[in-house]
Amino acid sequence: MGEAIAIANLDHSVAELRQLAARSKDASVVRRLLALPLEGKSRTEAATQNGMQRPRRQKTSLPW
Repeated sequence: MGEAIAIANLDHSVAELRQLAARSKDASVVRRLLALPLEGKSRTEAATQNGMQRPRRQKTSLPW
């Protein structure tokens, strides 16, 4: 796996990165643009920031 690189250009807001991603036709570019604001955050923080919630697991009693 490759090494992480530092992001040098912080000129775009999250909203601007999303707009750039919406205009792009290249899926790999879209994934990178959408991932930039999440750099360094945990999966839980990233999901919460993007309006996602993990469903609560219910404890079930299994018959066996």
